[in-house]
This record gives sequence, structure tokens and C-alpha cells, in this order.
Amino acid sequence: MFVNSEELNQLSNHGADVVVVGAGPAGITLALELAARKKKVLLLEAGGLNPPSETENDPYKGEIAARPYPLTSSRLRYFGGTSNHWGGWVRPLDREDFEPNEDIPYSGWPIDYDELAPYYKTAHNICEVQSDQYDPNKIQELAEFNLFRFDTNADFRNAIFRFSPPTRFGDRYRQDIKQSSYIFCALNTQLLHLECSPSGRTTLVCLDSRKNRLSVGAKQLILAMGGIENARTLLYSSAIGPRDFGGDWVGRCFADHFALATSLVLARSEINYDRVTTSSGDVMAKIAPSRNMLRQAGIGNLMISLYPSKRDETLGVRYLENRTFFKESERGWHYVLRVTTGQRPNRVSRVKLSDDRDIDGRPRTILKWNIAHEDFDNAFVCINKFSRYLGTTGQGRLKVEMEEVPEPSRALDVGMHHIGTTRMAPSKNYGVVNKDCKVFGTPDLYVAGSSIFPTSGYSNPTLTIVALAARLADHIGKLG
Repeated sequence: MFVNSEELNQLSNHGADVVVVGAGPAGITLALELAARKKKVLLLEAGGLNPPSETENDPYKGEIAARPYPLTSSRLRYFGGTSNHWGGWVRPLDREDFEPNEDIPYSGWPIDYDELAPYYKTAHNICEVQSDQYDPNKIQELAEFNLFRFDTNADFRNAIFRFSPPTRFGDRYRQDIKQSSYIFCALNTQLLHLECSPSGRTTLVCLDSRKNRLSVGAKQLILAMGGIENARTLLYSSAIGPRDFGGDWVGRCFADHFALATSLVLARSEINYDRVTTSSGDVMAKIAPSRNMLRQAGIGNLMISLYPSKRDETLGVRYLENRTFFKESERGWHYVLRVTTGQRPNRVSRVKLSDDRDIDGRPRTILKWNIAHEDFDNAFVCINKFSRYLGTTGQGRLKVEMEEVPEPSRALDVGMHHIGTTRMAPSKNYGVVNKDCKVFGTPDLYVAGSSIFPTSGYSNPTLTIVALAARLADHIGKLG
């Protein structure tokens, strides 16, 4: 049910089993899954049911200190969170994304793919995805897509994305929350900071919808506000209080997926790496490194997209009909090659606090988005390998059009995925939360969302965010 300021004050006095801060995909999933386990959940959302006014959105304004980044527009401060502008792409992380790579410092998760796999099934249901089958060999219509062919020993493979409608969590699950006798949702309730009680328990200091200050506590507290706000809250709380919430890793390793149009590909016509409807729902193929390639030191995961393009004027029409490259029944065409890659953990890419204050008196965010040269080099190395594969197998030719690292002042196409600022790690020496998503050194504080990802691969994060939230709900549901 939804509660007003007076009811929220009563709940804060009487207590709930769990308080979840943030009503985006992670927070709403947690509330629903905890309620299913008969846990009394207080769900706090800083926004309302509708997009915020400029004044209401003031706390999201901040400073960009490095490469340009859409700090404000990439976040949505209202019920449903960033699912309100989600494109719906879904794919689990690859098994290799959880594994360490010897030449990528701080890579690897403290859990493996198999630990998360059961919760991916739950996530597909919550995200309303028709099928959880991603094996290209088991999708009957895939042969009609006219994809590149990769043998079992190739450095590349075809990888499949599926699609959520997309699920707008605020709309889709509003009635479930309204009708629940275990969920109490307070809108327009801003978390200011965390405090540590004399007993060592964590307390949330909030502003309710009337701008009255109140303290909220529970057996377990979960921050699910996104990669910027999760880090900002922990940093500010550590700065003003006696407890250090999360240590030196808080705010570090901020990452996003970024894309580069690096090349032009000449190949047969009607190759289709776009969205297509099949009997098991819409799917879209992309090209990704094979497991053999990802085992190579320093190679990070990425995906390659191809888009039909205008003819390259440096090549005549007859070249497109050259029987050396194309059979009589085929004709060549040009495609723009776009590579999308995640980032390796990078401690100097980070969220910090500004001296400037927002409308609620909290320090604003400084975002220093730093992409290591190795991330660009990885993309260029993989494209060169792909070029050689096309040539040696007679499937096409590739013309490289970008070989230089873009200047730090240049804006890049980004996924607007805020990853890594409260990373999961085996110990506090390497991250902020443990494998159960609990902040190191606290008895009751947890973090949910993509901020806990140690690495990100190339997959859109929403499905994994929801899977991790379901896993966390399962963990907390078993606690006393």
C-alpha cells in the first residue's frame, strides 16, 4: 500500500522488517520478493508518480570533471526509476564476465554464474521476457537471419539478445504494491544520510513529503538508488559521521558501456543483426568474443553490431559484384561496424562529493568518468581480429576508419548504465559489499543495483540487476 507522511512516521516508530530505498527495478523487485516471503517492507522513493519538476530534480544536478557524461538526463527521479526510459534489451551476463582475467586488475566476481542462474529465471518473469533461451543453435528461425558463420574454434560467436516489452516497473507493479499488506511505499521521501546508533545499528535520516525530518530503522536496510546516489549517500554519511560506510572503494570504478563506430564492412547483402520476431519472442543477434578468446590475457568482453550503410565511394559498383568474394546469387553490401564495450575496473573513474549543496543541503555529485586506454585498445584489437577472420573465411572485408583513442573532451555514445561504484568483492580490500551485498563492517546495511557489479561485460544491466535483487531478497528472507 502507499502511505502518507503521518503513516510513514508511525512505521518509522514501530519498525519494519526491511527498508528499501529507491523504487526502480531493483527496489520494486526487492519489495515484491520480500513481501512474497512475508517480510514487512517499507519502500522509500524520493520522487512521485510522475516525472519531476526542475526544482524536484535539483538533487540530481552535479559537476562533470572529466569526459562529458549525461549525469542528469541518465537518471529518472520518480516511481519506477530508470525503467521509465529503458529500451527493454535483456541478456544475462556471460559466464566469462564473472571470471577473473589475469591481465585485468580487480576483475572477477566473488560469486559465479551458477550462483545467479536460478535468479535469472525469476528475472525473466519479472521483466516479462517470453523466453530465457539464448543458445543460437536452439532458436529455429536463426538460420533465416543470414548471419556471419563462426566455427567452433573461431575467436567470435553470434550472441542473442531478447526483449522486455519493456516493463515499466512503476506502472506494471503499482497495483501489486498498492494492494500488498506487506509493502508500505512512501513517495517524495528523500534519504539524507545514514547514522550509526550506539548499538552499532544503521539508521536512515530522511525528509518526508512535507519536508519533516525523521529517522527510520529496520532489521535490514537496502540502498537501491542507482550507481550515483548509492555512492553519494555512503560518501556523505561517512564524511559527517563516526562510521566509515564502505571504505576507500566507495564511488570508485564508475563504469558505463560506450560505443564506437570504428569500421566499414563489405560483405554479402541482407545480413541481419537487427531485431527480428520469432516464435519465442523478439530476438536480436550481435557478435561477441568466444570463450577461447576471452581466456586470452587482457581481452575484455564486448559486442559488435552491423548496420546497413551507403556504398563506400572509394569502391566501385563492380567491386560489389566481384565473384572472388561473392557467389553469383549474392551481391556485396556495406555495413557500419559499431563496437560496444564495458570498462575494466578503474579506480580513478569515480563519484566524489562537491562543496556545492543541493536543495536539501547535501553535497552535490562530482562525476569523473575516466576510460582507460586499455579499454579502447581492447576494442581495436578485437576489431582487427574480426577483420582477419572475415578475410580468411572469405565472408567479407573490413575497412578500419577509427584507430585513435577519442580525445578526453569528446562525448561518447553511452548506455547510461551506472556501474561499479559500490562493487562486490571478497573482502573490504577490493570493494564495498560482500557476496551477499552487505556493506563491509556493518551489521544491517545492503546495496542493490548495478553499482555492485565488479565488471559488466557488454550486456544491458537491467536483467542482472533484477536477478541480483531476487537473490538478495532470498538471502534476507532466510534471516531472522
